[in-house]
Amino acid sequence: MVKVLQRKFVITAMTAITILLAVLAGGICVFGRYTSAQESRALLQVIAESGGTPEQWRPQLRGDWPEQPNSAGTDIPEKPEARPDDKQAELRFGDGVTFTRDNLMGARFFSVAAVTDTEEMQFLADTSHIYAVDDEEAVRLAKQLYLAGKTSGITGDYRYLLENGTYYFLDVSQARRQNRNLTVIAVLIACAAWLLMLLVTALLSRRAIRPIAENMEKQKRFVTDAGHEIKTPLAIIMANTEAMEMISGENKWTRNIKSQTSRLSGLMQNLLTLSRMDEGFRPAKEELDLSETVREAWQPFAEPASLRKIDVRLDISHGLEILADRSQIQQLLSILFDNAVKYTQEGGEISISLFQDAGRILLQETNTTLQPRLQDPAKLFDRFFRADQARTQKSGGYGIGLSAAQAIAQACGFELAADYPEEGRIRFSVKFLQIRGSRTRELKI
Repeated sequence: MVKVLQRKFVITAMTAITILLAVLAGGICVFGRYTSAQESRALLQVIAESGGTPEQWRPQLRGDWPEQPNSAGTDIPEKPEARPDDKQAELRFGDGVTFTRDNLMGARFFSVAAVTDTEEMQFLADTSHIYAVDDEEAVRLAKQLYLAGKTSGITGDYRYLLENGTYYFLDVSQARRQNRNLTVIAVLIACAAWLLMLLVTALLSRRAIRPIAENMEKQKRFVTDAGHEIKTPLAIIMANTEAMEMISGENKWTRNIKSQTSRLSGLMQNLLTLSRMDEGFRPAKEELDLSETVREAWQPFAEPASLRKIDVRLDISHGLEILADRSQIQQLLSILFDNAVKYTQEGGEISISLFQDAGRILLQETNTTLQPRLQDPAKLFDRFFRADQARTQKSGGYGIGLSAAQAIAQACGFELAADYPEEGRIRFSVKFLQIRGSRTRELKI
């Protein structure tokens, strides 16, 4: 049981750590891509507004380029000798994006202008600020976007923008490589951190669950010891009662003593079963004829059902075999059949069917009942759950039998479930997964 708790603790802790690392790594990657996209859009906007002429970019901070004629005598200003503060000059935008002069002058871009004359549309390319694209390729990209009606976005390694009839393309391949590298680094760091946390969690898990494990161990030991200690006085009470009946005859007092003693013995048996299953019981598997086992398990309950005038229908396929623990299967079936007889009203119906379905062996026990319908039938398997909230002893149960049946099913690798096929009926289904074989099916009995 300690190993089970330790495993659950590690799984829970690592699930939380995995979610945290995934959020952090994903947030870093998303933020990096968002920032890169903001910068590329802002830079492309600067290029478009300047008409694709980087010499006309005008940072409005210190170190602005002075207006002076260049050597050719034109009005385009020429960059003077760099002053110390020129390298720190920045161009700021309303969305928080900033550029230095080196950022602006190092941009790789090209533009394609659409010129309309009297005959047809002409595309004029300017690829002087990039080496990876020639005029023909630039025109081809611009035509595709023009025919598709696109005005902005990303195509391949280029972010584009249509401004005043001209397509401007900015090379963002370097930024995309940086984003990929950032993603790889974030994932690698997250994986390394996950492995480290797995090691630390595994080392500390035993210490973390030690108080819980000790309390559970004490509880299981108490149940086991108390069960064995109570067995002896119960046996003595039963023997003395039978001796009294032999001497004085049976009366209502001796019948009550025997009835309550049997109930208490059944309770202790179920408690011991639960305790054994909680300790990690591993059932011994053997070849078992399930069809014959179901028939044998029902025999002790046939007479009580007949006395209460319950209509019983058996529909059991012949020769269905599984690998299972015989004693555990017998106890599981006894609990289900005992529960059916107890909670079926006098004159009601019980139906037991065993058949092969879709590669599995399915046992279904259906009975009529006056118990209230539950929103969640799984509550029936809770320990000490009683549909009768008054917890009377009319049915003779303690609300722990189905819990023991569920524990047995889980320990043996089977599936036990409950549902309501119709109003006034409840059905318990057991799926046996390990099929050994099956032969012909019998008629209803």
